Amino acid sequence: MWATTQSFRWRPIRRAVHPKNLMQVTKVWNLPKLDVFICTPDPYKEPPIGVVNTALSVMAYNYPSDRISVYVSDDGGSELTLFAFMEAAKFATHWLPFCRDYKIEDRCPAAYFSSSHCSSTTDAEELKVNQ
Repeated sequence: MWATTQSFRWRPIRRAVHPKNLMQVTKVWNLPKLDVFICTPDPYKEPPIGVVNTALSVMAYNYPSDRISVYVSDDGGSELTLFAFMEAAKFATHWLPFCRDYKIEDRCPAAYFSSSHCSSTTDAEELKVNQ
């Protein structure tokens, strides 16, 4: 076992991702279409705010909007999850343009508002109030 693993330790591979260079290599219409499935079984085992934050962060990702689809599967059929997504749809009308305009890296609303980044802009404070 020791002998077979030594070759990987002699020359380790370190890879880096450069998403900025992606558009130099390919065009927008050549990007693959993405389907993102978010499953939630029960609002008490998996709180709706976590599912909503996941959906909003996927939609705010810097990818062409006609190339990405987000599907939510609520196996429990919870009214609480439905209400949370209705409120998230209203908030998304403010959040998604905000992420694009200011090139936000923390696209999850909970992570962004809990960080120190949002205290510096007045637009973020306005988003907090609208939320």
